[in-house]
Amino acid sequence: MQYIVTKTERNTLSYITVRHGNKEIEWNVTVYGRSTLQNPTTMFDNVNAYMKTLPDDLQDKIFDVYVNVGEVLDNVTDFNKVHTLLQKQVAILYNLLDFEALSRWVKLKGQINTPTELKTDFDTDKNELTEKLTYLRDDYRDLIAFSLYLKPMLPIFGEYLNHTSRDISGKFRDHFVLSLLSKSKVIKLNPYKRLEIYINASIEKEERKAQAAFKSTSAVFGGLGSSELPEWLMSKVIIRRVVIYEETLGDSLIANIYHTITQQVNSLDKTFSGRINEKRPTGNVNDDDNASIAENYKVKQEISDGDLTVLSVYTDRFLDMASIVDPTIDPKSVEVFIKHFDQLEGLKIQKHHLVLAQWVLSKAISPRGVPSLNKPSLLKAMGVTQALLWHWGFQEVSLLLSAQPAPNNGQHLGLPTSRVSKYHTEKFQELYPYQRRLTSNINLRSANVGLKAIDIVSTDLISSDWFYHPPESIRAQLSVDVNKPQMVSAEIRQNLSDLIIKLNEL
Repeated sequence: MQYIVTKTERNTLSYITVRHGNKEIEWNVTVYGRSTLQNPTTMFDNVNAYMKTLPDDLQDKIFDVYVNVGEVLDNVTDFNKVHTLLQKQVAILYNLLDFEALSRWVKLKGQINTPTELKTDFDTDKNELTEKLTYLRDDYRDLIAFSLYLKPMLPIFGEYLNHTSRDISGKFRDHFVLSLLSKSKVIKLNPYKRLEIYINASIEKEERKAQAAFKSTSAVFGGLGSSELPEWLMSKVIIRRVVIYEETLGDSLIANIYHTITQQVNSLDKTFSGRINEKRPTGNVNDDDNASIAENYKVKQEISDGDLTVLSVYTDRFLDMASIVDPTIDPKSVEVFIKHFDQLEGLKIQKHHLVLAQWVLSKAISPRGVPSLNKPSLLKAMGVTQALLWHWGFQEVSLLLSAQPAPNNGQHLGLPTSRVSKYHTEKFQELYPYQRRLTSNINLRSANVGLKAIDIVSTDLISSDWFYHPPESIRAQLSVDVNKPQMVSAEIRQNLSDLIIKLNEL
């Protein structure tokens, strides 16, 4: 079995042929056309040499995976089904390929160009961050073996990147395509985990520099959850660097990875919706604009339809969404709330529904994408939010996720609520030190985006009484009558403040 680079132009990749016996399949990888290589025709020399050592029946099964992937891409039209079927085939591929066996072969027979400056041990004066950013000689050898292990994915990556070009914008495409590996054992390998450590350390290093926080915010508002930035960078590293690395000729792979990460991090504001700036109030800062914390910033453009397709796909993985926010939550509990929201198709979406989902799910899905989700996807997001709030003990706030306003007959005056405590105020000054520019006669409490968000949400909530619609299984645990409209408690501001602090501690 062989991988043959064909139809190269100016030292770039165009097509790859996978050949086995008298059978062959050609794959379009022109999406890699911007990556200039030293000698594309030798890219698979080590992989092909290793493949020759495998039993014929194993090579047959590996080639069958490519046949199946090709048939899926050619014949299946449903976007989600294509992705699911490809994930299964990739998992099969890597159940057939043994990383440890390949790694041993690389050490004994691989033709590898290893940088001479690599160290065998850490210096005694290295700090923890520096150690995470340092690849020792053994780490580097594992990384090269990992690169070879991923090379059989290059034809599939290239074809699928082209296949999804109409549905997903460029900034999300690598991230989406990398998830083909999510059901395989690849993501459990030590070199993959070592890369995760390196990427997170690189982000930490860059965030210590000026303006890094605003650049990261661009990515969050542009379509990534805050916890997805490392995974997004991983997709750039693997798909654009690791998988096409020329180990027989190339420079240091880890140096290439470092330059890719720093370049991507420093251009986040350009990649995701433009530079994020603090919103400057044009009128009274106390105007009821019903903004969330996320909406205290201006972004140059909205999320595209293709990117929303990706976000909608993520909401179908509601258990993953919940575990990203809090791994301790019981999956069965999440399923209870999701099943309940499946029955609430007629629920009228309120402003606080959206804001609470934006707050709670910000690690798993972009806050900016939540209001634009279609109704079924939004209900799943709200179900996960309600499950998490219930899990954390925020009973009242959780119930408000499926609450509907009671008809107002003109008698509702709203229940007076307690002010945010001194402790919460001081805590918010630590969490959100960036102040909005205000005129001199405005109280500094109004300058903090956290306190401002509390005021807006609580003001909205006390404007109505609410009918709660919780899952049947938790009604017995409630101290309120769900058949009667309920006023929000006087402690709602304190509860919301505790929630924001909780979210910052996750």
